[in-house]
Amino acid sequence: MYLAFFCRDQDHESSPVKQFLLSRYGRDLGLRLAEKQKVFSAFSFALSRRGQPGGQYLKKLGRGYDAIEIRVKRGLDLIRFPYFTDILNNRLVLLSGFYKRDGYKEGGKIDRETRRKLDEAQLYYEEYNGDNCKYYIDREINEYIN
Repeated sequence: MYLAFFCRDQDHESSPVKQFLLSRYGRDLGLRLAEKQKVFSAFSFALSRRGQPGGQYLKKLGRGYDAIEIRVKRGLDLIRFPYFTDILNNRLVLLSGFYKRDGYKEGGKIDRETRRKLDEAQLYYEEYNGDNCKYYIDREINEYIN
């Protein structure tokens, strides 16, 4: 299975995941070593499971959402990457990543900002399924993982 991410146009810089990683970690994805290992090992784990939920990193989103989510915990914070699998093209398609700064409680109530981000991920999912040629395989991240 290949790692890909949803993109509205041909410019891969505008991908939601790429934009999130660049805005959070800079042009060279300069994460601290521990963060790098956590984020990319979570991506690798998702690829190895062919996108199926399970384990410490992959959780199914609640009712009304078709995406699954990669979750990387940092203390009380949480980095979240909604995704879904495109079985026909053998791809795991990452959607918009976001960083939950105000702590996280399993089974807790979803705040307004998180709900907005998850709704946005659902919209990307529906757009992708409407015209599934709108994706771009990010070779940088793919090479980093392999």
